[in-house]
Amino acid sequence: MDVPREQFKAYEPETGAGYDPTTGRGSLAVEMVCNSVTSLSANGPCNAVGFDNLFRTQNSNVKYVQSLYKGFLHLELIKVEVAGTWMNVNTIRTRNYTLTYSDTLL
Repeated sequence: MDVPREQFKAYEPETGAGYDPTTGRGSLAVEMVCNSVTSLSANGPCNAVGFDNLFRTQNSNVKYVQSLYKGFLHLELIKVEVAGTWMNVNTIRTRNYTLTYSDTLL
């Protein structure tokens, strides 16, 4: 999620002022958030996709939403970039789980 300096001011390429929700230009910072491995889902699996789409359309600064799966965020920090990969577990009821990923943002 972008944390814009001036959320309601359109981006001005000449001055660098404002915020462009499409590219993230004008962001003060970026917050990467993920679902907890063991937290309960407020949405449940049947309407998670609908919730994700609605949440994203109502919050232009949010770049990625995935509330169906449980997991964690693998964050890589190097001098020139930051990458976050959302990792999902298929069960929390046993130590034998399958790990998959849903998306990576740079």
